[in-house]
Amino acid sequence: MISLEWHARLRRSPLSEWIVDLKDTADYVRWRRSKIAQSTCALQKRYAILDLLRAYNLQLIIETGTFLGDMAAFLSRRGYAVITIEIDAKLAAFARARFDGNKKIRLIEGDSGALLPAIVSDIDRPALFYLDAHYSGPGTGKGSSDTPISKETDTILAHAPRGSVVVIDDARCFGTLPDYPPLEEFIDALRARGISDVNVINDAIVFSVPNRNRATI
Repeated sequence: MISLEWHARLRRSPLSEWIVDLKDTADYVRWRRSKIAQSTCALQKRYAILDLLRAYNLQLIIETGTFLGDMAAFLSRRGYAVITIEIDAKLAAFARARFDGNKKIRLIEGDSGALLPAIVSDIDRPALFYLDAHYSGPGTGKGSSDTPISKETDTILAHAPRGSVVVIDDARCFGTLPDYPPLEEFIDALRARGISDVNVINDAIVFSVPNRNRATI
């Protein structure tokens, strides 16, 4: 089995990045042919984010949970600006080496639950927030809780520009893993804050940011 460090190293050169892209494309084609659940295909998720960026005419992505940086790299190659946050020092170092010289990507190391308020307050245009910061076992980062999703959502709804879009990955985790509220309860809380377009699509919770509402989830 290839170690996480080798996976990171394989992504550092244009040639190896092309090979990773080729593998992802092959996985995507197999998914299309076999009808495997969409949530199992990483490239399908990236194209879904790309479709949302185009549909809402957004140019900035704020990602929590960088991991090896595949989402950030995919979107930056298509001209989008990316701010990505990673709590794990080793993963942040891998991503920093991968993105060295990439002016489209800004990597921030730390806990997204604590850092996001300052980041969101500093942006002056709507953004797509891709929330994927959660503990997924050995090799992934963890802060004071398994997921900062409630803090992240509260911050975005209180401070993000109207017209921003939120995509929360791994909807299946809600109500099943530690620190995730029950999915129905979470969605009801969003609707109580005036969010009428919340949907669960391909294992992701998707909604847009209405007028600011400082009540909490």
